[in-house]
Amino acid sequence: MSQLSALLARLRAGRIEDDKDIAAYPVDQTFIGSEPVRLGVRVDGHPMLLVPMVGTESSTDIDQAEGLEISVLKVMESGRVRMLELACRNESLESVFLDLVDNICGRIRAGGSAVDCTNAALEDFRNLLRSQSLTLGLEDIIGLFGELLAFNRLLEMGIDASEYWTGPSGGRHDFMLPDYSLEIKTSERQHIKSVTIHALDQLEVIDPQKLFLWFFSLERDPANGVGVSELIETIESKLPDKKAFQKALENAGWQVNSECDYLKWSVQVGQLYQIDDAFPKITPATFVGGKPAGVSHVEYRIDLDHARDSRVDESVLI
Repeated sequence: MSQLSALLARLRAGRIEDDKDIAAYPVDQTFIGSEPVRLGVRVDGHPMLLVPMVGTESSTDIDQAEGLEISVLKVMESGRVRMLELACRNESLESVFLDLVDNICGRIRAGGSAVDCTNAALEDFRNLLRSQSLTLGLEDIIGLFGELLAFNRLLEMGIDASEYWTGPSGGRHDFMLPDYSLEIKTSERQHIKSVTIHALDQLEVIDPQKLFLWFFSLERDPANGVGVSELIETIESKLPDKKAFQKALENAGWQVNSECDYLKWSVQVGQLYQIDDAFPKITPATFVGGKPAGVSHVEYRIDLDHARDSRVDESVLI
């Protein structure tokens, strides 16, 4: 979605010509037929999406949504092209609107008409509005999704981590197995392989146990991705006893009837690192004599490009 935000900023920084009501740029690699989908901005500054329509498609086939105006424009390009216009009139919903635009464009790239893709994305949009009351924020949901990815991969290796998923109950690490522990880090920021460490002892290795950091990079993929609920169902289908797993989900703040399934991701990177002497980190051992007196909280970021020598294959977990 960062690309859409940057495109919108470019539009607002430009000048709308005197004889036009809008300025619009094509969204990268998003077409219906030969016509590009466009992100635009009106003279009043409100963002809008223009989606080419074909055949007998009509705006009356689109379900309305709170905070949006939906209509059809006729745009003169190389001929007369009908465009489905979705405009956001509520400034407080602008970030939500860009999520909607991202959702629609993802569905169009996967193949689909203006009406079908818009209706499907609008249903996700309504779920998003309802989800504002959820106890879990977006970062919490992304973090939970990463831990579920790790849980599922452990299951695929023949390891039932139900009793070892300790992060939701406040454990020192996200997973604490008999021979090693796992810290799970998950990010939506593509092309940026960095993680935030929230405590001095988070990457402290206590012999004889080993400690690993498992990094997942996600991409929003509303058309073909997987959501939290789907991943939970996949895991539960493999567990002979679901009680411990479901208790951990409850401790994580997950609600069975949670309405955040508009969030779907595909995994771009899944890399395991061993926390060894070569791995960049700050721990109590970093300081002569231990942690300085009076220091109660340390947070720092690690660029994983500087941890290449600590990369290991997932088979070491078996």
